[in-house]
Amino acid sequence: MVDEHFWMDKSLWVALVLAVFIILFGTRHLDASERHEGMVAAIALESIVKLVAFMAVGVFVVFVMFEGPAALFEQVAATPALIDSMRLDRVPGGVTGWVGMLVLAFLAF
Repeated sequence: MVDEHFWMDKSLWVALVLAVFIILFGTRHLDASERHEGMVAAIALESIVKLVAFMAVGVFVVFVMFEGPAALFEQVAATPALIDSMRLDRVPGGVTGWVGMLVLAFLAF
């Protein structure tokens, strides 16, 4: 059994770095009429970087690892384990649980 301490958790350090990042971008003084253009710009830039990265990975997987969407779907159809893992009755709660998670994700956004 591995003895892990809370300070060895990577998510703690990521949260601390994000907290320092937010403090440095000017959210130290809370005022309803105050504007945080730097924070908004940082979040917008981060969103654009994520969008470009996800699109690049998607294009790479579909067109480099496979020869297009048809080849990707053929590979999935030829693998019974993948087909079985995509069934809605495998999701906890079935279709209702899946829709519930979708609604929660939408509300979180």
